[in-house]
Amino acid sequence: MTLDFAVVDVETANENFASICSIGVAKFRDGELVGGEYTLVNPETYFANTFIHGIEQSQVQNAPKLRQGLEVLNKWLSEDFNRTVCHMPFDKTATTRAAEKVGLEWAHIEWHDSARAVKLGWPEYRQSGYGLGKISKVLGIEFEHHNALADAKAAGFVLVEAAKRIDITRATLWEQISQDKVTRGRMAYLEIKKDKPSANPDGPFYGQGICFTGSMPSMTRKEASQVAAALGFDVLGSVTGKCNILVTGELDDSRLARGESKSSKWRKAEALIARGGEIRIMGPSDFEALLD
Repeated sequence: MTLDFAVVDVETANENFASICSIGVAKFRDGELVGGEYTLVNPETYFANTFIHGIEQSQVQNAPKLRQGLEVLNKWLSEDFNRTVCHMPFDKTATTRAAEKVGLEWAHIEWHDSARAVKLGWPEYRQSGYGLGKISKVLGIEFEHHNALADAKAAGFVLVEAAKRIDITRATLWEQISQDKVTRGRMAYLEIKKDKPSANPDGPFYGQGICFTGSMPSMTRKEASQVAAALGFDVLGSVTGKCNILVTGELDDSRLARGESKSSKWRKAEALIARGGEIRIMGPSDFEALLD
């Protein structure tokens, strides 16, 4: 089994996944880390996630702009287009959304999920514990979480350890952790479970909770819940410690608290993040991009 691959991790300026403000790539050859690349990116938008990753808007003023940053990433991946890895689909989604924004072709990259490798290698973490921070702690991998290069390296080390435990007699490692394969499975599951959706145990987000606030522009809340279930999410009615994703749709100003521009769910999610909670906030278009 060949363990030559590259791991991508990005950080974003705000809840819009296209607002990439840093990119990290870790390169592995024969299961060994051989190099890393890192760049700040100027997404030319506002910053709301500085409290997560520490990157301030002033730091990226002279950094490559979004299109330039993605072109640099494309060069870094030139030897690894067919074995590009990220831990869960968020980084794939972010780079795809950013590429769409600046008009770059991005379909040539074949993405693989190191979190899926964790689920295959350690069945006890199939439903929980497969997040990068938690599995790295289990494996004794120390790193600076929410630093794009450090995260990429950690995800690569996790994949190398998982590969030692995965049964490859049925299919290659790369086939088993292919994000395209998971997407096809999600579509089939959604068709079967459309009327009575429940969390898809083979979905990439199985064991995670999702909550919606506001209205979705292109689907009803019921349809959004069906799609979320097909992705493996437990659909929650409120933001709690079990919530990992909050999707922020269009808010009704008449239902907001006086003087507030965000819903109570949104504000609670931000408060949990500030206390170290692993919650991502995203808009409807980013949620829909998780389906690709």
